[in-house]
Amino acid sequence: MNMISPIEQIDDTQEFTLERLFVGTVDMMGYVVDFRGQITRRFVAEATGHLGDKGVITIDEELRYLGDGEPETRQWVLTPRGTGYRAETHQLVGPGTIKRVSASTLEWSYDIKIPVNGNEITVKMVDQMVGLGDGRATALTKITKFGLPVGKIVSSYVRRTTFSE
Repeated sequence: MNMISPIEQIDDTQEFTLERLFVGTVDMMGYVVDFRGQITRRFVAEATGHLGDKGVITIDEELRYLGDGEPETRQWVLTPRGTGYRAETHQLVGPGTIKRVSASTLEWSYDIKIPVNGNEITVKMVDQMVGLGDGRATALTKITKFGLPVGKIVSSYVRRTTFSE
């Protein structure tokens, strides 16, 4: 059987851009899966993005985990670099990168500090974010530690406000 990856099935006629998704207010939702494939947490979030000088996108993100209500906030600063972006937020260990995989797909790659059982650990996150058109996107994030898979995050994004060009 010849399997086609989901990325190969996407219609790449409309270029997906971070500006079209994140400038304005975006509702986000998703869940975290551990290395055994068990859903461990669910979350909802709201992000507000602004387009600044030289194409810099600033995103203020407020996330809340369902069940325990634990909040998480961060501010992303995305600076254009070639055909991608340099991504920065205070939890990152060094800047991350965002590169174009196809017209509809961007790959985010970064090392980030996360709280686990009262301690802070650094993990590698690689997001495959796929634009679905009309201010919508979905992402699959692979989480690794020392190169070994430790979890995944599945998330969806829906822009509430209109992007004005």
